[in-house]
Amino acid sequence: MRTQALLFWLLAIFTQAATYTPVASHPKPCTPSTHLLHQFPLGTWIENIAVRSNGQLLVTLLFTPQLYLIDPFTSTPPVLLHNFTSSLGLIGIAETKPDNFIVTSMNYSSTTGQVAPNSSIAWRIDLHHASLSPTSNYTTLSLPPAITKVTDLLEMTFPNGLCSLSPEDDTVLIGDIRQGKIYNLDTDTGNYFVSIFNNLTEAVSQPIFGTAGVDGIHVRDNVIYYTNAGLGTFAKMPIHPNGASAGNSTIISKALNGDYYDDFALDRKAEFGYLVTGSGNSVERVKLDGTGKQKIVVGNLNSTLLAEPTAVAFGRTEWDWDVLYVVTAGGLATPVIEGGEKVVGGQVVAVNLRECLS
Repeated sequence: MRTQALLFWLLAIFTQAATYTPVASHPKPCTPSTHLLHQFPLGTWIENIAVRSNGQLLVTLLFTPQLYLIDPFTSTPPVLLHNFTSSLGLIGIAETKPDNFIVTSMNYSSTTGQVAPNSSIAWRIDLHHASLSPTSNYTTLSLPPAITKVTDLLEMTFPNGLCSLSPEDDTVLIGDIRQGKIYNLDTDTGNYFVSIFNNLTEAVSQPIFGTAGVDGIHVRDNVIYYTNAGLGTFAKMPIHPNGASAGNSTIISKALNGDYYDDFALDRKAEFGYLVTGSGNSVERVKLDGTGKQKIVVGNLNSTLLAEPTAVAFGRTEWDWDVLYVVTAGGLATPVIEGGEKVVGGQVVAVNLRECLS
């Protein structure tokens, strides 16, 4: 059943869509509305998010090897899709073909912050026949997803960022945040190799995570966009169809106020990037043309609205194409200073960006 509050929120989005008149330039300041879809128990770190074509959200947990499905249009609780019992936590996730996703897992210690050597794995999740069952009031699956192991990622340390490169041959790019390298993985054969390594992907000393390099990665129109958590930079570089460099990297922006960038999402026009700031507890909008235009659109340093956001993704339906879904770590690594240090459970927050997408 749809909750009344969420219905009103979605109705507001739909009404704006029917009445909004685009502005050719100088978009007016945006004031996004937010809606907390779900908050996991205290101690839960949500690492990444992907969106199905039907609008349902897939979220990975870092400290437990669990993949959850969340329907943002209903009041049903998250549904456990799969528990990857051979690993201790999940990291990146990306869709390669319709309802086929690649997920990376590893054995990460929240106590030491270290990853067990040779523990990283890439998995394929086929959701074609997986749907929420009406007989259980949409709280269980009618059929489980099909899970297959792609390959052990023995040469990788912390395979964090993940994006599709070529749906034609099921190739993905994987950013190793500890090594500062971007790998190319053929998910059909399991073969992988280092595709990109430069001074803007490399790992450097970082006060929160020790050593950190390339983090979020996304490809659009033969350009790879990527953040570097250690350098606090957001960069882009032209690439060949096989993912190899086709030119020099350039910095688009640097995180404001000494924060660090984590993951990000690109709008449909590839005009703006929306980057989560991690310790800044916010989402920063950056113009992709490199003019340096950037501003915080939601959240702030001293608010638990977005407590240490880790990843973002745009909705994919007519109802929510302009809604940004943000997941958070709850402040586990960088507590929110809000009348003292505060830590909350990992959050899934919907942010209506209609006024920002002019």
